[in-house]
Amino acid sequence: MGAAALTVSFYLRRQMVPGRAPGHPSLLLGLLLVAVLVGSIVLLFPWGPSAAIVSNEASCLGTGLILAIPSAFAFLWLARRGVFLAHGEAGATVGLLAGLVGATVLQFRCPLIEASHSAVWHVGIVVASGLTGLLAGRLSALRSTAP
Repeated sequence: MGAAALTVSFYLRRQMVPGRAPGHPSLLLGLLLVAVLVGSIVLLFPWGPSAAIVSNEASCLGTGLILAIPSAFAFLWLARRGVFLAHGEAGATVGLLAGLVGATVLQFRCPLIEASHSAVWHVGIVVASGLTGLLAGRLSALRSTAP
């Protein structure tokens, strides 16, 4: 999780500097990030789906998203110093970073340490935050170009 957060933060910094060559799209970064997270979870944690996966899903997903919201505002406050040419890309990157914070904090709190639960619901926090950031960035771009 730390390596993923470091990679996403470097990508966000690269987007903030005007005149830089565009890197890979945030969608590619998000897909690669999700694949690496799911792969590492499957390799590191025991695989044993149980009935507890269904009972804890709302709790874990909700808690992780609640944890991601304040971190998203903190990252937006920091990112406001840069100049973004693609608002959707920047929003998705900030959302991915906030989702990683929420999933990392939740990983320490969650009592269910199984690969199936973590791969679906904890990584789902990163996916949901990234998509929310993408939509917020695109809406911001539309609002700033409206007459």
